[in-house]
Amino acid sequence: MMLEACVLIPAGFYDHNDTKYPLVIAHGHYSAIFNPGGRFDFRKPSVNMTGYARYDQEAANWFASNWSSLQPDGIFSNARALVITINHPVPYFDDSYAVDSVNVGPYGSAIWKELIPHVEKEFRGIGEGWARGVLGGSTGGWESLAYAVFYPEKINYAAIAC
Repeated sequence: MMLEACVLIPAGFYDHNDTKYPLVIAHGHYSAIFNPGGRFDFRKPSVNMTGYARYDQEAANWFASNWSSLQPDGIFSNARALVITINHPVPYFDDSYAVDSVNVGPYGSAIWKELIPHVEKEFRGIGEGWARGVLGGSTGGWESLAYAVFYPEKINYAAIAC
C-alpha cells in the first residue's frame, strides 16, 4: 500500500536546526497538495474575483502569508508546529478512514507505525503523544474522532467538525 504525507513546515524551520516540533495531523480528502480543509497559496485574489472564489483565495493567501511570516507579533509567531495531511487512497474511496479495517486493510497501523514516525524523524518532530493533535471536518472529522477513540495514547487533542 502507498501512503503519502504533505508536510507544512513552520517559518524559520531551516534556521533552527536543533528545534523539534509538535505535529498536527489535518485529516481531509485526498489531495496531492497541502489542503487541510483550506488551501495554502501566496497569490492574492485578482480584482475581478467575486463570491466564494474570492473568499477562498483570500483565505488561502491569508493562511500562507501569516504561516510564513517571521514577524514577532504575527498570528502564528509562537505557535510553531508541523502540519501534515495524509493521502491514503483505497479502491473504494479517496481515503481509508485512517484506521485498520477488514475491508481495506491495516491503514491505521501503517500510518502510526511507519508514516508518522518517518515524518517526525525527517522533519524533527517531537515524536510523543503529548505533542500530537488531529483535526478535521466531514470524513476528516470522523478520522479525528477515530484517532481519539482507537489511538488515545498517540494524540493529545482532537478538533472535530462536521
